[in-house]
Amino acid sequence: MRKLLCILIALFLFAHAPAQNWKQTSKIVAADRFIADGFGWYVSISGDYAIVGAPFNDKDENGEHTVTSAGAAYFYRRDESGNWLQTQKIVASDRLLNAKFGYAVCINGNLAIVGAFRSTQLNSDGESVFDAGSAYIFERDEGGVWVQSQKIVAPDMTESAFFGFSVSIEENNAIVGAYYDGEDTQTGHTLPLAGSAYIFEKNIDGQWYLQQKIVASDRFPGDMFGIAVDLSDETAIIGAWQESDDATGEDFMSEAGSAYVFNRDENGGWKQFQKIVASDRELGDNFGVDVALDGNYAIVGAFHEGDSIEKAGAAYLFENKGSWTEAQKIVAPERNKWDIFGLAVSISGKLALVGALQAELISDENTLVNAGTAYMFERNSDGSWGMTQKLTASDSDEFDSFGISVSIDGTNAIIGASDENDDANGENPMEDAGSAYIFQNGTLGVTAHTVTSKWAVYPNPTSGELFIDMGKKYIHVDLIVRNILGQCIYQKEFKNIALLKFKINAPKGLYFVELRTANNNSAILKVIKK
Repeated sequence: MRKLLCILIALFLFAHAPAQNWKQTSKIVAADRFIADGFGWYVSISGDYAIVGAPFNDKDENGEHTVTSAGAAYFYRRDESGNWLQTQKIVASDRLLNAKFGYAVCINGNLAIVGAFRSTQLNSDGESVFDAGSAYIFERDEGGVWVQSQKIVAPDMTESAFFGFSVSIEENNAIVGAYYDGEDTQTGHTLPLAGSAYIFEKNIDGQWYLQQKIVASDRFPGDMFGIAVDLSDETAIIGAWQESDDATGEDFMSEAGSAYVFNRDENGGWKQFQKIVASDRELGDNFGVDVALDGNYAIVGAFHEGDSIEKAGAAYLFENKGSWTEAQKIVAPERNKWDIFGLAVSISGKLALVGALQAELISDENTLVNAGTAYMFERNSDGSWGMTQKLTASDSDEFDSFGISVSIDGTNAIIGASDENDDANGENPMEDAGSAYIFQNGTLGVTAHTVTSKWAVYPNPTSGELFIDMGKKYIHVDLIVRNILGQCIYQKEFKNIALLKFKINAPKGLYFVELRTANNNSAILKVIKK
């Protein structure tokens, strides 16, 4: 008993230690990789699933029927041995020339959304609207196959609106950015390139319909509102990287950039809650080029910020304390010109990940130009954010663009390198075919996501059979059981359920039960098998 107690204490301390043990576990490439596909241009990860966009890919899901830059995306799944395997290549049901399907991707639970911002669409009059853009929603069925459930477009589509340049999805809501759109929510108020975003909601019949089009309250030509979007619970954040006024609409600084937070009200509508800007905003910072949101924390990239170091880049962390307040500005510890730190940002619980795709690396006394890197930050107990680790590819080389896209979800992170040339074994070079790298935190798979304490597991200790009371019905729940070595011994998906029932068919000992819902609530529950 004393030995078991010591193990429990040690594991508790280990689980709450700073996340400084991120290791590359996989390099992934497309099974049908080809020159200039741009695989890794955009990446997203959720639990044991990841999606990678390849917007310049020309072939369909079977590697046939060439359509130049129609685009594609690839799904990967982590197996019980921890290997990430390609499970599926997806393309648009109506793949079109130069549509760039896969330019933006997002995965959350059993849902995924893929943007095709250059696709030409037909309006209600049957007329072609060039570069109007579109997005496609996919759902994972009970057999694990991702199936396109719906194509969505802007009802008020206009030429070169670029609907689908940015996307995000969470449970029953999806948001799509159209940063070149010039139309207000009311017709006849055109401001070129002011930008907009569209929020869609899933109804009880499983269909996605436009819930609301949103624009900035102080919209102005060229702001490009919608360059980046994200959702978390009942909150949305939208970047406007070329907006020029401060939060009060004053102090003009050309292209300093801003971001806008919208909240869902009691009637289901979305209203602008706050405009946020950097406390040290300067001309041309492009604050808002990328945004990410998780609960009461947000991160905003400003990839051209530099103070005295031209376009070194920065990112800004905000906390919701009734209103969104800048908590900290973060930069790379070794800043150089044109690193463009902050082009890609992601946040999950206490962790934030920032890409710097043009950062130089020193390898065997050689400088690798534009190899790229990413930086992991963690929120400390006093609320401050500190850099815990610099992440690089195991096979870094010049002009790989490692860090062009980043995504983090609990103990897993994925980083895109769209200009990388080699396959997963470092062989068979194809120029700019692209790749992505998956990193895992070595802390026994303990997640840093928002943890809920409302879920009860019983009986504990158990002889094998377990129940978990979720307190309410959830649309989707992922359950993973790991042993003390962090190895997955059991996993299952539950749908529309409040009480989970399962068995641990394994030897006596200590186990960790990880739960994750579609809206990113999660917890790690410790269970003793007697």
